[in-house]
Amino acid sequence: KDKTVGSGVSGLSNERISMIKSDVSKILDSYQPHIGEESAKKKALELVRALPKHHCGDHSLCKHEDFCTFRKVKNENPEMSDAEVAAKAASESMRSHQLSLDEVGQHHLLKILEKRFGEKSIDNSAA
Repeated sequence: KDKTVGSGVSGLSNERISMIKSDVSKILDSYQPHIGEESAKKKALELVRALPKHHCGDHSLCKHEDFCTFRKVKNENPEMSDAEVAAKAASESMRSHQLSLDEVGQHHLLKILEKRFGEKSIDNSAA
């Protein structure tokens, strides 16, 4: 069993894998009607690339508030600190669980996601 992607209480449990699958499905569903449009593909790829960090509570790659409650709250309240934004976003979000993967684990998860939902494959995955 590969332990590099995370194990234990904050690792890749079935529940967390389901959350990631749900987010990938949402990304693909939003991209599907716009396959072939460069801006839609760019957004879908940005969302896929942001997923590992996003699920670990790092929203530095999150650019689209329609997919990230933290980004939405931050855009609405630019004067709030990140800790205040995180608390408000957690209260507004339907999800409260967070992954705890180190950089290596996040990188490994991203490589798995990009293999299936990368630059060359996302069109086929969304179709």
